[in-house]
Amino acid sequence: MSNAIEIRQMKTRREMRRFHTFPYNVYESDELWIPPLLPERMGVTNPRKGIFFQRGDAEFFAAYRNGRMVGTISAAEDKYGIEAVGRRECVFGFFETIDDLEVAAALFDHVEKWARARDLEYLVGPFNLDYESS
Repeated sequence: MSNAIEIRQMKTRREMRRFHTFPYNVYESDELWIPPLLPERMGVTNPRKGIFFQRGDAEFFAAYRNGRMVGTISAAEDKYGIEAVGRRECVFGFFETIDDLEVAAALFDHVEKWARARDLEYLVGPFNLDYESS
């Protein structure tokens, strides 16, 4: 089997549920980790419900190696924020990964390409799209 890392966009409800439950695998042995509330996270990232989507666009990605999810990240364009600060920023968030620099680099490389395709000049984060609009 190849050790290549594949980045997939998460779109369906099932994929998004997997996206949001991935950190449970990463932190399951950390006694100090408090998991976020899954229904709240699912709402935040739902374009029909999440407050962020009133002001911008976001996409969600997972890294896979040998068919196994090994990391997550989101990329977002906050159109209101760009106008407010005057900088073309790509906001990233939901960054979680196994302890593997190659996986982390692949996720950030993907977000950088996503940002460049939208003429965004800076990566800013992490933000998880869960803030109120101003």
